[in-house]
Amino acid sequence: MFISAAFILFLILILLIISVTVIIAIKGHIKVTKKFRNNLKIKLEKLPFYAMLQKRNIDINKYLEKFKVDEIEEHLVNCKECESKEKCLEMLEDDDSFEEDYSFCPNDEHFRENE
Repeated sequence: MFISAAFILFLILILLIISVTVIIAIKGHIKVTKKFRNNLKIKLEKLPFYAMLQKRNIDINKYLEKFKVDEIEEHLVNCKECESKEKCLEMLEDDDSFEEDYSFCPNDEHFRENE
């Protein structure tokens, strides 16, 4: 069976178009993901959650890279609904506090994964 050169060039062109489209889609997805994670970072910075990350020497960017978005949102909810906010805020305000027992924090387990 004979396949013409024009048909082969047509197939190559189609594959090239598909490849370029996929690359553009991936770049777009990466850009949207970065923007979404940046918005999450802004939300985190407004909560005691961010101060807790700093207190425990956890880099927020590494934290955002390690966990899935739905996990991070769960951590945010844990922080917002925390029953130990007073203890948390007291500890975070105390610069000399080197307390290592963060078991009162509902996100303690997740923070320990990043230390």
